Amino acid sequence: MVMQVKSNENKNAELPWNVDRFVSEDNTPDRDEPKDLEELRVRSPRYITALKDGAANPRLEQLDKEGTWMLELGDDFMMGRSGREMKMLPRAEVERETYAEIKPGIPKWSGITYHTKVSSPQEKQLLTRISGKKVIPHGYIFGDDDRQVYYPSGYPWRAALGR
Repeated sequence: MVMQVKSNENKNAELPWNVDRFVSEDNTPDRDEPKDLEELRVRSPRYITALKDGAANPRLEQLDKEGTWMLELGDDFMMGRSGREMKMLPRAEVERETYAEIKPGIPKWSGITYHTKVSSPQEKQLLTRISGKKVIPHGYIFGDDDRQVYYPSGYPWRAALGR
């Protein structure tokens, strides 16, 4: 009979978290975003590149009073920015196993959602006709509606524990 001998070398290693550990942790809210990130989010630039020298300006047209605009590029422009440089590298110069090591981490301004809390569903606002009669719209949910509302709204994208 072969006996297995357990090693003591990993005794000090931290064990993976179990459900009880996740639930015992308090969620931490987001902190103020860095100025650079906030400015980028507010600006939200979109780039277009002229494909030909002397291309006419793209046409910008307001479609309605609510603020919908259309940018017509035609064949002279493309969305995005073009590459800055193009060259062919010799095969010997390109390493096959080259990669950038990116260490995992959470931005200092970002909160952590260890566990979600079930929230009450939002109250449905019924539509009414001019006559006052209620309109029940078709919700396009087939079968039972078993959806669940969670708080905070970042679940599941920024949660540490999934369902």
